Amino acid sequence: MELNHIPVRRQNLSPIVAILNCTMSDSLLRKIRILQRLPRWPKSAGTQEIRRYLESLGLETSLRNVQRDLIDLSCDFPLLYDEDPQGHRWYWDKNADLVQLPGMDTDLALTFTLVERYLKTLLPPGVLDKLNPHFQSAQNTLNRLPKRGARAWKNKVAILPRNQKLLPAHIQSHILEQVTDALFFGQQLKTHYLGRSYKEAKEVRLNPLALVFRDSVIYLLATKGDEKQIRQYSLHRFKAVKKLPDKARPPQGFSLDQYISEGHFDYGKTAEIIDLKVLFDAEAAVHLSETPISEKQSLSKQADGRVLLKAEVINSSQLRWWLLGFGAQVEVVGPKSLRDEFREIAQALLNRYQE
Repeated sequence: MELNHIPVRRQNLSPIVAILNCTMSDSLLRKIRILQRLPRWPKSAGTQEIRRYLESLGLETSLRNVQRDLIDLSCDFPLLYDEDPQGHRWYWDKNADLVQLPGMDTDLALTFTLVERYLKTLLPPGVLDKLNPHFQSAQNTLNRLPKRGARAWKNKVAILPRNQKLLPAHIQSHILEQVTDALFFGQQLKTHYLGRSYKEAKEVRLNPLALVFRDSVIYLLATKGDEKQIRQYSLHRFKAVKKLPDKARPPQGFSLDQYISEGHFDYGKTAEIIDLKVLFDAEAAVHLSETPISEKQSLSKQADGRVLLKAEVINSSQLRWWLLGFGAQVEVVGPKSLRDEFREIAQALLNRYQE
């Protein structure tokens, strides 16, 4: 495929000045948004995609205006296009320096370096491809500073996970791209999904609703076909995904925050609220006065030196994993059903280790 580059190039003008020198009928904001939307090679964006993106931001414009903007911007930025039967597909040159609009300041650069350090292993390759230029730009910004202050800050902080760290599940980059684009533009997805109980991937038409990042797994919330039930799909289990032109049909009144607060990600148990009563060894209970498990919580010291926790919590698997993490430092008192469950777990552990 032949690569084409608009040959005209203005000389001795900074990018922002060049934009300001455009004709008065052009929109400065529109051009900035176009530059931010364009991907780096080998990915590309068609003029229709860019126009829909601008309209989603409230910037109504014509396809012809977008085409003119791209040609004008290519005079001052390393923008390339490929010929396509449906129109040119534009992208940043793979060797182009990342353009920051506005320039990356010290605070933003520090934020990106910390994101790179602590979230890089949790992010799928497709996300990293888009973030890597920002990481490099952030490092370049900090390298220009004295060896103190913001430049030294990343070596003075650390984040340690309390739970066992797991490597992220592998997700094909084009699948994540199709899913995020469908979410952004409110379009349906044609997918082939391999569920845990499936022997082979099944074709499923989805209405995407939201993405949820939880530990090392990314979940897509979606409804299937004309159904109203909201389902959770692990992104790494998709074998093929294609964005469709049809508009997604989300359930009326869907709220991601409400969905999560109702306990739909607390797997294995009901989302009912229970009155939890647990006896903690004194040293194990110290943190509960500083980081409560619930807004409705009380702690009381007992005659034997232990601390009784009373709290209203969701009856979830997360609760059980948390309590089991304390081992013999906790004793579940109530509710009775939970105490009986922990008694069975303790007996099973004893039997296992005796064997």
